[in-house]
Amino acid sequence: MMTVPPTAPRSRTPLRLTALLLPALLAGCSGRPAPATPAVTPPPSAPSVRGAVELTFELGAHPSAQATVRAAGLRPQDLRLDGDVTFDRPAAFTDYDDTTGFRYMNATFTVRNVSAQALENLTLYAYNRASTNVGGTALKNVTNAAGQSLADASVARSVLPMHGTAFDALSGTSAVVPTQADFQVFTAAEATALETAARSANVIAAEDQVLQYGYSARNLNTSGNRRRLEAAGCGAPGCDTGRVTVAVRVPNTNVASNPYRFTMTFVLADEAVTRVSQGVQEQGDDSLVRTRAADVGASEVRVLGDSSYDGAATPVCAPRIAVPAGSDGALTLGGDCPTTAGVLAAAETGRVIISEFQALGSEFVEVRNVSGAAVDLRNFWLRNAAGQLARLRAPTDLDGRSGTPALLAAGASAYGVANPAGGALPAGVNFVYGAPGTPFTLSDSGDLLALMTRVGGAATLEDRVDFRTFVTNPNTPLTASSMVGFAGVSTQLDSAAGTAAANNTPTNWCGSLYLSSGRGNRVTNTAGSANSSCQVAAINEVLIDAPAADDGKTFVELVGPGGALIGGARVNDVEGMGTSAGALNVDNDFAPGETDGTFVIPAGTRFPADGILLIADATTAGATSVPGYVAGVDVLARDMDMENSGGDAIQLVSAGGSLLDTVGHDVSGNALAVNTAFNGLALYESATALTPSVSTATAAATLARAALGADTNNNRVDFYADPSPTPGDANDAVNFTAGALSPDDGPATLGAANITVTGTDFSPGLRLTAGSAAPSACTVLSPTAATCTVPANVGGATGLVNVRLQNPASVAAPDAVLAQAFTYTAAENETNSAAEADFCTLQFPATFSVNQGQRTPNLYGQVYEAGLTEAAGAPANLLAEVGYGPNTSSPLSSNAWRFFPATYNVQVGNNDEFVGTFTAPVVTASTTYAYTFRFSQDGGVRWTYCDVNGAGSGAGLTFESTQLGSMTVAP
Repeated sequence: MMTVPPTAPRSRTPLRLTALLLPALLAGCSGRPAPATPAVTPPPSAPSVRGAVELTFELGAHPSAQATVRAAGLRPQDLRLDGDVTFDRPAAFTDYDDTTGFRYMNATFTVRNVSAQALENLTLYAYNRASTNVGGTALKNVTNAAGQSLADASVARSVLPMHGTAFDALSGTSAVVPTQADFQVFTAAEATALETAARSANVIAAEDQVLQYGYSARNLNTSGNRRRLEAAGCGAPGCDTGRVTVAVRVPNTNVASNPYRFTMTFVLADEAVTRVSQGVQEQGDDSLVRTRAADVGASEVRVLGDSSYDGAATPVCAPRIAVPAGSDGALTLGGDCPTTAGVLAAAETGRVIISEFQALGSEFVEVRNVSGAAVDLRNFWLRNAAGQLARLRAPTDLDGRSGTPALLAAGASAYGVANPAGGALPAGVNFVYGAPGTPFTLSDSGDLLALMTRVGGAATLEDRVDFRTFVTNPNTPLTASSMVGFAGVSTQLDSAAGTAAANNTPTNWCGSLYLSSGRGNRVTNTAGSANSSCQVAAINEVLIDAPAADDGKTFVELVGPGGALIGGARVNDVEGMGTSAGALNVDNDFAPGETDGTFVIPAGTRFPADGILLIADATTAGATSVPGYVAGVDVLARDMDMENSGGDAIQLVSAGGSLLDTVGHDVSGNALAVNTAFNGLALYESATALTPSVSTATAAATLARAALGADTNNNRVDFYADPSPTPGDANDAVNFTAGALSPDDGPATLGAANITVTGTDFSPGLRLTAGSAAPSACTVLSPTAATCTVPANVGGATGLVNVRLQNPASVAAPDAVLAQAFTYTAAENETNSAAEADFCTLQFPATFSVNQGQRTPNLYGQVYEAGLTEAAGAPANLLAEVGYGPNTSSPLSSNAWRFFPATYNVQVGNNDEFVGTFTAPVVTASTTYAYTFRFSQDGGVRWTYCDVNGAGSGAGLTFESTQLGSMTVAP
């Protein structure tokens, strides 16, 4: 054997090639002798068995190879010289040494189809011939260079099947030659199916076993299906001819034990499926098998178990290349397919760690290089619990074929998204993962995300994040083993947890809240930039003064990163004014174990998935009326009733004693008497917030942080009074609007009492201004309803006016203006003016009864106006209304009447009759009201009021308040 320097491979053109060709025979083929034993048709799932072939190789100075073919249907020991497939002497034969103690052999045979039937995928399945082969392998007759037999099973088992290769002088290693990449791997089921078919065809003996590797022939043509060998005599040159490269690696360290000459045994079969396989030496470069699959038109790709190939493929887990023999067990190729248990048990290399991900919504994964040197992310891939793989690629090299580096500097972070099938990538993306259009996804219900790489040729776990216990519902209690996610928000590793070991602890993970640069608006992620701390929290919303009474109704709401620990932190209620400024407010309302004026959050408490933690005040019975409270998620506190009236502060202090947040508030926004509490921590930030107005019996506003959890370190800027509290939910912006007024008119000299105003975000302290009249206070019933009194108009002027509703300054919302929304009216009775109706009357009924909340019966009134009502049909420009007011009162002198539209009913002589109805008011006892009709000829400013005797400008007619209709309302 020649010795060659390691820097240059030994590559030889064969000097002696001998081929003993014994062609395979197809049973029943026209014009050919029948086999001695009829062939048995294999099951449909098995390839068509064509025979067997033995390939003998000799390495060294004069390498050679020869083929011996046995037809299907013959006994394993018999030979036939006629058949359908011939193997000619190799078209090429090379062997060379690399620099790592191995020799590589590539023998390319010319294969010719001499039958009348095309062959789709002529494939050589390696098999162990039990009677002759060594060590359970496909090898027999193994000798060294001196011709001495090497019966040691370990020698035969050291021969590694692979793709054809060539020596790469730059790297000193072997590289796959694309035109000699014919190696294939098969599933165990496929090997078993072929084994059964080969035994039935008398190609192998009962004790022989088919292995899970082989080689496929390729057509010499450069177009069309590059595997198909056409039938003999086809028109195009070489259309029936192909080549197959059988390649192996053998040890080259000891002349006496190095395999020099050996024979390999194969079953010949024709397969319907065109496939390509990824070999052991190309595990780090997926582009090779992608290109090969496209080149041959493969419908299947086979990869080894520890492959990083992320296209559509069938993994073959540890394919068997030798069966058990003697004391040796089965020998397999490549690594086994990863399992969840394997990923969990594997040690993490931890040079690059997973530092952030988003599983809900628009998915992404962020990695951080915690090593001291730059890394190329192309050498990494992701794996999920479903076994999907996604290799990392540069965003400018989506298919990975250009080999563009995706470098990540030491200490830097980068984020990537699933490789899209088309379209633009999000801004700032540093890498993509998976092949274009990858199905790789993170399960919304939780997953096991592993970051893999290859070290020394073996797939290695770089980092893993096990979030299979994934809580995304904020109403689900958290345990120490829960990982947290929330729709639209990423889950990130605490900035202080920078190792693969640290990110295995669920409580080191939290939902994104603020940027690492400081508090500002709440963010949904920090992808590609430094992570922020999970140890931040802020006061989000406080109900200081609840409606009616405080006990069991008040609350303090905190905002923080979802899943972050907050147990052990305390909420302090601190006096800000007077001689006791800086001390705790005490009210003697606290539970055993609590301290009056302060509350310690129970140990182990974590922010729910949405980052909103509610601390609800409880009664002595341990109950709360705070809406949104969820037992097991939120916290009950006996002493969570803050001091009312303003001039106070609320502190949030960490378990370690540092100030997490504070808010001071005052009715007028005055500075507190001191800015430092008993604990040496600040009472407010920059300027105090405005204390919400005193609550009503049914409504109260909270002191709420601006939407999105903004924190500018200025209480006046960050907090406002929220008329619509949202305990347990994210704060929203105030949407102060005004809708309708009822009634929407009243006497100009009197105004209107207790009108109902509807809208949104009404706060206690609401005021109403109609036209130029002075503002009047309203009673807020709820955030959407209030009762107000409209005062008399200035000078008793009539007409339509604008109505302005104004919330207290603490709400910080613009006024709501209703244009031309209220009408100051006047009575046209006994004026004898043109605006007064000639005649009107309450026609029917004079009296009636109705239940509260029910519609009245139809009520009828008539009107006569010369030149207007005589003609049949509804009169033009005439308004009619029916209404009620306090019993014995007159609508001419009371602002407590309510009127409702009436519609034309029928012509009665010269009169027009109108009909109306309305809903009876709510009463607590049987109550009698007066009711009547009124008519207007000027659009509703001046009205003629009617009675049962008739009123108007006609002779002898006067309005009499004692002659009104009567309505009795029952509760």
